[in-house]
Amino acid sequence: MLTNYLNAYYSGCEIKERIEEIPDSGYRLDFTGALYDSNNLIIGDSIRLIDKSDHVLPIDVAFVPVRKNCKKIYGKSIYLGSFFSHYGHFLTEGLSRMWLEKFSEYDSVIFQPFIFGKKMLSVHNFIFELYKIGDEKIKIVNTPTEFESIDVPQQLWLINREPDIRMRSMYENIKKNCLVKHKDENIYGKIFLSSRSFSRVDNIESIENLLRTNGFNVIYPEDYEFSHQVYLYANASVFVSISGSGMHNVIFCNQSALIIEIGDFRSKKSPINMQIFCNSIARLKNYHFFENLDRQIKVDIFSAYLIDLVN
Repeated sequence: MLTNYLNAYYSGCEIKERIEEIPDSGYRLDFTGALYDSNNLIIGDSIRLIDKSDHVLPIDVAFVPVRKNCKKIYGKSIYLGSFFSHYGHFLTEGLSRMWLEKFSEYDSVIFQPFIFGKKMLSVHNFIFELYKIGDEKIKIVNTPTEFESIDVPQQLWLINREPDIRMRSMYENIKKNCLVKHKDENIYGKIFLSSRSFSRVDNIESIENLLRTNGFNVIYPEDYEFSHQVYLYANASVFVSISGSGMHNVIFCNQSALIIEIGDFRSKKSPINMQIFCNSIARLKNYHFFENLDRQIKVDIFSAYLIDLVN
């Protein structure tokens, strides 16, 4: 669903630490930033809807009695929600507002800030180029703003909730374009997607060495542009990574690939919700391993587990 609003109002963004705790929740930050219609009533689809396991709590009011003096953006705009300078969040909930995939008719593409800052990542550059969103159209607004005309698309994937099935075709289209772009590049059969900045596992080098010994190519996403990464994932026969954003890349793997997730302290018994949904979108089975003590993966136990699965 895509809804147009005339003379809409953006209230401005504010992020601050919570003063009081909410029992049985993960909320740590209060967040304001929403659109209001011409009657100053909140536009529900402009809010980042969450559940109690998320850290950021939206506290926007339902009605704004008085609009602040503000700038106005003229022409036709589209609102794409929070700008996620975070790979996993952009790839899932961020991308889920971009299902139109065609933005040439818009004068401005509107985002609001989020807790990760405004840095443009390789994944942003690829998606914006794919959807023909020029730099001159992108506006990250954080102060009160009025819009002559703005479209608000439905969000197809809410954090920690099951995605709309239409997300699958978006990922397939992205994968298809990446395969074409890198069709002459080398492929790696067995991949361990590592990182030079893992904070939830302390003995990552031991895992890398084990996997290299077993014929895996260890790759670091920071060494590849996004499209090249997708090409490698799509051609992998075995894909292994640590719980988190890296594991979300299973959405680009083939259904014949063997998927192994090494759990961390957040995913001791099973993958986190967003990973479960990534596996579902990809129609893949995820083998989940957890033997972890004080952020140390038990290498000997994982070695036996790996050999049993791969051989």
